[in-house]
Amino acid sequence: MKKALAFLLFLIAAGISWYCYTSGILHRGAPQSASPAALEKSVRVVPVKDQKSGLVFPLVGRVFASKSVEITPEVTARISKVHVSSAQAVKKGQLLIELDHGMEEAKLREETVRLDNQLRRLSMMQKLNSKGVVSLDSMEQLRAETEQQKAVVEARKAALEERKIYAPFSGVLSMHRLTPGELVKPGNVLLQLDDLSEVYVDFNIPERLMSQLVPGQKVTGTAEAWPNEKFNGVVREIDTHVKSDTLAIKIRVFFKNDNVRLLDGMMMEIELSLFGGRYAVIPLKSIWYQGDDRYVFILNKDGTVSRRRIVLGPVTGSFAAVLDGIRPGMQVVSEGIEKLSDGDRVRVLSDEKTLEELSDDVPLRKKNRTGDAVL
Repeated sequence: MKKALAFLLFLIAAGISWYCYTSGILHRGAPQSASPAALEKSVRVVPVKDQKSGLVFPLVGRVFASKSVEITPEVTARISKVHVSSAQAVKKGQLLIELDHGMEEAKLREETVRLDNQLRRLSMMQKLNSKGVVSLDSMEQLRAETEQQKAVVEARKAALEERKIYAPFSGVLSMHRLTPGELVKPGNVLLQLDDLSEVYVDFNIPERLMSQLVPGQKVTGTAEAWPNEKFNGVVREIDTHVKSDTLAIKIRVFFKNDNVRLLDGMMMEIELSLFGGRYAVIPLKSIWYQGDDRYVFILNKDGTVSRRRIVLGPVTGSFAAVLDGIRPGMQVVSEGIEKLSDGDRVRVLSDEKTLEELSDDVPLRKKNRTGDAVL
């Protein structure tokens, strides 16, 4: 009797346990109906803008005066008089320095007297020849001697002018410490004259960008000495040779310098804009990188996103131009792209950032075989 009762209690307990177990499984396994909001992924979007864009190529170079010359004497002599002061502006043909020329003046006077004597004799012989007193040969010989004496006088005048140094063009002189009585020789630099009304800077650019350059192209430059001032220049000359070791070509950019802010020897930076044109522009942050391909996520009207392959154009700062794949007016995802897949439903956050606000976060760029940054 006791065995039967114990067996009955065992069956009752087993039944209760089985019921509880199966009820728990069913409860846990019951499908939960997820709300649509729980399936949406939060993102931020920005509109695709239609903007003028291009590659801004930064360059650094040294400023050169459009004309520059070191003034040296042609003869050995002592300085007689200095007619200019340091850093003085001078005009073309202005007398700068006189060297001692007393001896040259005396020789010129001597040869001038001889020439006057020859001319007087020639005049008398011409009269006598007309009367048949002297022969024609004698007169022609005296004429030749007179011409020779004229050449001697001209040579003496040139020697005297060598003692006077004039400005070959208008410009500004360098500082100097010239003193009357100082002995100078050929090769000694007495002054430096620079024409700073216009200056130029030589820059080297990669040969692959040569197709984007044309004479007359405008550039903007800055100098450390004038940090708040922009200097407008123009590409006027492009070299005809490419350096074999660097595969770079030299361009020469000229700047008007009427206020003489730019001095010879200064360092200058310019921004050379290439590939100029109007493009669909997006922030770099909205680009998804997969191998060599570039993608963006487009926001559709039904609240889903579509992954779209794009072809990038020039990059300016934190923005990239898109040559193909999207058009202005579309909405692209700017934040949250790392968790998206094609066709996902998204929820657009209300505190949408602008292109300018997104410019602080720029992804790392890959490098191609030449070491240039590419997207």
